Amino acid sequence: MHRQASEAQMVPRAEGVISVELGEPNEIGRFTSWDLDFRQIGAGPGATRVTVRPGHLVTALSIEMHSKVHQIGAAPAGFVTFGIPRPAMLPSWRGTHTPLQPMVCFGNGREFDGISEPGFEGLTVSMRLADMEALADDFGLDVGPRLSFAGIVDLSGRTRAGRLVAHTITDLTQTRVTDHPHTHEEETALAVLLALNSGDLGEKRVSARARERALRRALDVMETDIGSPPSIRELCVRCDTSWPTLYRAFMEQFGVGPKKYAMARRLSGARRDLIAADPAGKVADIANRWGFWHMGQFAADYRKLFGERPSEHLGRRATDAD
Repeated sequence: MHRQASEAQMVPRAEGVISVELGEPNEIGRFTSWDLDFRQIGAGPGATRVTVRPGHLVTALSIEMHSKVHQIGAAPAGFVTFGIPRPAMLPSWRGTHTPLQPMVCFGNGREFDGISEPGFEGLTVSMRLADMEALADDFGLDVGPRLSFAGIVDLSGRTRAGRLVAHTITDLTQTRVTDHPHTHEEETALAVLLALNSGDLGEKRVSARARERALRRALDVMETDIGSPPSIRELCVRCDTSWPTLYRAFMEQFGVGPKKYAMARRLSGARRDLIAADPAGKVADIANRWGFWHMGQFAADYRKLFGERPSEHLGRRATDAD
């Protein structure tokens, strides 16, 4: 196969989120340096929709293809890429049948070969191998050679791990993450690392009492720095615990991870203040108080959680009293 770029750079050729409709999937090469030879083998339109979001740490991509496609290609050297396809949409990968809930590992500069069904939807996240290795070391996650593994990780018995990877990638591709983007990217990379641990996270040796202590410390830190949420790394340092332990503690108690809980806590606080505010006040002032500085992103996150716009809650208590 002929590689399209002399040096592999898994970044789009434009800044910001790119979302485009393509005539056929090989046009993805316009945005990446992947070597692709996608071959449509089923009848129907070749239309493909791609959304790409570059970042400092990771590049997130979502893809939808209308027809059955034989996917052949090669990943850029020096980068590792992981994918989450919609269940049953990728029945074959590298000559073997895939499980119901696979995480696809493209490897480091490895070639791939798979079959995708009509209506295929997939999410991928790519990052420099050196950055992922450093992140794993920082957080005490032993993934070893699995970072460069080319093949399938079966997440069928670990639906929570698969959902976490999918949700963090989706957050990056479906919204313009502008508040604390590095934290969102780091969370996505950590989600992949946790999935690669194949359930052996080490935190199982940590007692329930230790997890409870880490949870309470994290909640205290979140309240202390409510307007300036700490990074994942800082949160772990200040709680004197590992990310797997902290993540497990939050999932056991709340059913969501630490970062999602912190976001919901800040949005809930903003809603409380909006309802109690003067109707003539400004939404931006209250949002800034809770660490939200980009009003478009704040409004999108707010509506996603509460089903209403922030302005619809502004001064509601005073209005109800009239």
